[in-house]
Amino acid sequence: MFDFSETIFKLDFAMAARCWRPKVMNDAASPILLIHGLASNAKTWDKVGAILAETGACVVAIDQRNHGRSEITESGFDFDTITNDVNQLLDHLGWDSPILVGQSWGGNVLTEFGARYPGRAKALVMVDGGFLDIGYGGQAWEVVYESMLPPRVSDFSADMLRSMIQLGHPDWDDDGVEATMANLIVHPDGRVERPLSIDKHMQIVRHLFDQDMDELYKKIIEPVLICAAGPKDDPEGTKALVLENARQIKNVTIEWFAATDHDIHIHKPQLLSETILAWLQGI
Repeated sequence: MFDFSETIFKLDFAMAARCWRPKVMNDAASPILLIHGLASNAKTWDKVGAILAETGACVVAIDQRNHGRSEITESGFDFDTITNDVNQLLDHLGWDSPILVGQSWGGNVLTEFGARYPGRAKALVMVDGGFLDIGYGGQAWEVVYESMLPPRVSDFSADMLRSMIQLGHPDWDDDGVEATMANLIVHPDGRVERPLSIDKHMQIVRHLFDQDMDELYKKIIEPVLICAAGPKDDPEGTKALVLENARQIKNVTIEWFAATDHDIHIHKPQLLSETILAWLQGI
């Protein structure tokens, strides 16, 4: 069993977090930090956080700046600042050798964190991220910009967006749908807006585009687990790309989640948690 709470950490900005603290701590279990993807939020980790905490580990899921309930800032979307946010939080928590888990963009944050702060973490777990190289193949930034520009949510009501999520992810339960709705600010009249503006969103995408993955991989010394989601269309092509990129990491294990959504932590939280825990036992 565990106690659950929501809190605000006062760093260079006000970072919101969701915390699972076991009633009986397992001294052998390293603390675990969960980091969401771009335009997502900490609540998407709720089921994974609860499962991991049942092992006796202290678990914290954060809202990165301009996401979820964290403070809206006007700058700080580069990897230098974002990885410093994570390092500041670890210092604030007094965590030595934690397990860091990041999904999508959060995985790429961990790739950068591992390269910038070698040895700070015990292990890195990248959930369908960390190997994302959006500049792969030499695409021009202008092409990437247009392909990754998010839609204007102001054109939709909360009910419409909820229905769209349900239709797009029929395997998700209601909790997963509502956790995804928490990516947005829903006003009493049903209007929605993004905590992270489109301009700021695309600043982050640009920093993703500029990442030199080959150089970053060379600097990571921690054991790395990559949990890669296999789409229903062209799964083998996607798998080959993941293997080509991720095998450059010195100590890497790759687990393939066939026919699974990009948001593995929402689609298959039990399987993801079991996979992470089994891998941790072997490192």
